[in-house]
Amino acid sequence: MAKAFLTKENFSEKWEDAKTYMAPLFEPLSEYERISRNRPHPGINAAYPKNTDGTLAAIIQEQPKRTIQQIPTGKVEAYGDPVKSIVANFVLTQSIIPNAISQADVLQKSWGIMSKSLTFGSYGSMTFFGKHNDYTGADFKLFYIKDAFFERGKLTFADCNVFFVRSWYQVSDIDVLIDKHKDNENSKWNVKRLEALKDQIKKKEQEAQSSGERERNRAVEAIEIVTGFQQGIKAKFFVFSPDLGNDENGIVGEFENEDPRGVMPIQWLYANIDFENPLGRGVVELSGGTQNVIDSMLQSYQYMRALQLAPPMIKRGTWNKAQAKLQPNVLMDLGTDPNNSLEALRLDTTALTNFTTDYGLFKSQIIALNNNGDTSISAEVGNPGFSKTSAGVESQNLKLGVSDNYMRKQFEAWFGDVCESMLNIEFANKKGKEELQLDKDTADKIRQLGEKEAALVSTDDKFVINYDEYTDTLKFSVDASTSDKASTQAQLESLDSLLQRIEASPMLSALLQQYPEKAVELYNRFTSLTGVEDQEKLGIDLEQFKADQEEAEMMAQQQAKAQAMQPQLPAEAPIDPSMIPEGEVMEQLPPEMMEAPQGALEQLPDPLEDGVIDGQDLQGLSPEEAEAVFDMQERNFDNEIIAQAIIMMREGVPLEEIAEIVMQADRSEA
Repeated sequence: MAKAFLTKENFSEKWEDAKTYMAPLFEPLSEYERISRNRPHPGINAAYPKNTDGTLAAIIQEQPKRTIQQIPTGKVEAYGDPVKSIVANFVLTQSIIPNAISQADVLQKSWGIMSKSLTFGSYGSMTFFGKHNDYTGADFKLFYIKDAFFERGKLTFADCNVFFVRSWYQVSDIDVLIDKHKDNENSKWNVKRLEALKDQIKKKEQEAQSSGERERNRAVEAIEIVTGFQQGIKAKFFVFSPDLGNDENGIVGEFENEDPRGVMPIQWLYANIDFENPLGRGVVELSGGTQNVIDSMLQSYQYMRALQLAPPMIKRGTWNKAQAKLQPNVLMDLGTDPNNSLEALRLDTTALTNFTTDYGLFKSQIIALNNNGDTSISAEVGNPGFSKTSAGVESQNLKLGVSDNYMRKQFEAWFGDVCESMLNIEFANKKGKEELQLDKDTADKIRQLGEKEAALVSTDDKFVINYDEYTDTLKFSVDASTSDKASTQAQLESLDSLLQRIEASPMLSALLQQYPEKAVELYNRFTSLTGVEDQEKLGIDLEQFKADQEEAEMMAQQQAKAQAMQPQLPAEAPIDPSMIPEGEVMEQLPPEMMEAPQGALEQLPDPLEDGVIDGQDLQGLSPEEAEAVFDMQERNFDNEIIAQAIIMMREGVPLEEIAEIVMQADRSEA
């Protein structure tokens, strides 16, 4: 086993080093938090209004919801075993993610951690195996930024071998732990020390309080417990109380890393990594000063506007100010002294006149620095880089797309780490066999692997999983950009563009004809996005379409096979005139038929001998020829005339000419 980074002998020293290292990094975070919550500065003049601009707060709240529109999809890989990969993916998507609801559901926690990372520069989460309601399995939660302590000297989370997370327990939480583990001799918690912890409740230090706790001046009392994590397979995690002592007596629990990968159950989402501050850099650090200037300008503007609407009054003379009543149509009696007067104070309005331009300029600096779009800013208010022309809006949208794509990639990397950690913790903690009710798609994926694999799934799509066999590490990779959901209009425009390209390209058109089911999929996708009523009636069932195609192809093959089994007549040579009885219609036949070799007519089966007359046997005749024979028989044509008509059909004489010749021959014979 590799040497441990954290031991019973050094955990206290490592903890103190981490606290000392992080203390100066925590100092500006309260100010970042205030700005992100759009709260006024505590040092504002008491006479000024407490309003704020909220540009940065809007970015912090809006970008996560714009960037993360749905939970990403991905792929689980169990090395060398496709069945385990499919089953593990089912467990993740159908069991773990829907039930990972401690604090909030997965989407809410995703929005929250991105919002917090934009505020502070980064933010963290912790995966664990727990129980709530009727669910027992993997879950994750976010923890407060000031309760996260990096290893001393490390500049990124990925570089840490040791990491500390502080938690705050209530006495009731300790009682629950005690009741759960007091009768378990093999418990990893020290029940006696947990009892001693109940006397260590204290008020949170100011630096450890959240913004909500500070604003409301809530005297939060809690018990401080710290968990020390470290890298390594089966490495020890120590849970200790700094208030119980800085030696082994402070340890209240010891746990083994259950993740077969040996990584800590901590995931970290960065807004920007600068390799100087381990917490990274957020939008508030970049633009917080400018936001304070805008807030100050706005508050001053509001104050001056209030003075203009209700200006201070200058009173001269010795008259009673009670006589000054500023109301419409009121007569004020200032006495007989000519020096008595009352007038409004004149204020310099230069700052008010330039406010719109100055406000737009500062606001645009925040927008530009954070690559965020705002169509309320234009060249007329101070910044020529923000125009409302088509080119200007397109340029802003391009910058916005780049910024959103960057944060989306950061989020998907974090989400992939969370899912991979939950998967490995889930399968490491569960033991024995369990029957899973698979959905049809998952069951079919297993059946398609082969007969041996198909036998593992019952006819009603049930699968028995043996968790003891899932001892290898599991890998999860996010499908790129699946957290983004394209708008309906954008998808319609993309489909329309695709259809135009297919129509203009012979190669693509031929390819679509070769794979008609793809055309059906395109049609269904198009109708589903149009929003028309009863669109399900317009859709084409793809499975039924495929079945119809297979049936049509099978019938065509059977028909071709039946025709191939019929005896075929040899190709007929031109008619030998000597074979036609004298006085018949030879003068009406084409010249080339007049030169047929002798005996050609004899090669044609006699309709009478072949049973053509009574219609019972048409062997030797094609369907078209048989139809022509029946038609001429119904019209009572002579057999010789019918034979000549068949010969002409085989020679390719147009049907119109054949009909005319046959009619003339019949009239001559009559």
